[in-house]
Amino acid sequence: TDDLNRKLLNAIDALDERVMLLDADDRMVYCNSAFRQTNREIEDLLVPGAAYSDLLRAGAKAGLAAAPDSEIDSWVQSRLDRLHKPMEPLEAQYRNGRWISVSEQKLEDGGTIILVGDITERKTTEQALAESEGRLRGIFSNLPSVIHLKDADGTFQLANDRFKEWFGITPSAYFDQKTEAHFPAEFMDAVADQERKVYET
Repeated sequence: TDDLNRKLLNAIDALDERVMLLDADDRMVYCNSAFRQTNREIEDLLVPGAAYSDLLRAGAKAGLAAAPDSEIDSWVQSRLDRLHKPMEPLEAQYRNGRWISVSEQKLEDGGTIILVGDITERKTTEQALAESEGRLRGIFSNLPSVIHLKDADGTFQLANDRFKEWFGITPSAYFDQKTEAHFPAEFMDAVADQERKVYET
């Protein structure tokens, strides 16, 4: 049994993901090397028996949380609340800009295992995509021509701001509606003929 436990601890210690184990009183039992390496500012406090609340507060004061000094107490309490009421993984940002995902899992003995993963790369990619999409939408919305996008059934999916100027209705009012809901039949006949040519090409 001792040999198995030792092998298990060695395996956990080799993980890139940060792992901390708390007892039923929210005191530290164990943390792996990855957890220590990414929390070097408070490494001397990462000892068995240390209160999780003290570790959180020390980490926040050392800059390991985005919470300003005036909000550290409420931030610590919010993190403690998560221990007793497991929630969806928490995404949080350090003051140095790096992002982490924190998840807590209650154990049968009342303890908690905390898993922390670095998601900086994903968040950076998401931010870059959002900024790129925002720029494209800005260009699309301000084009001088009336532009709209419909699916094969003729339902509006996207329209630019020029729609409002021409037809007196905001683009969002078109979404999920078919073209014939807004235009007379003779106009629709011409549109249908033109769209048919587009689909054929």
